[in-house]
Amino acid sequence: MEPCLNALHGMHLIPSLSLNPGGNVELATAWVDQFYSLARTGLRILKTDEAAVSAAFAWMDDADGPSEEPDDEDLVS
Repeated sequence: MEPCLNALHGMHLIPSLSLNPGGNVELATAWVDQFYSLARTGLRILKTDEAAVSAAFAWMDDADGPSEEPDDEDLVS
């Protein structure tokens, strides 16, 4: 737990979202993956445009696989 930095909140404690040294990286990764799945499911239930959702979560998809380097043909001069 860590103190809330909002002075209007009376300095109550909030859960720490930082991973302490020696923390369980696998557990943190599992939490992020589950949150990602929950968010995607909620957006699908709300019938959000799939192209917009894919664009918004593209950073997650890029982190899962190896990054692809652009070909010289793809570069704009």
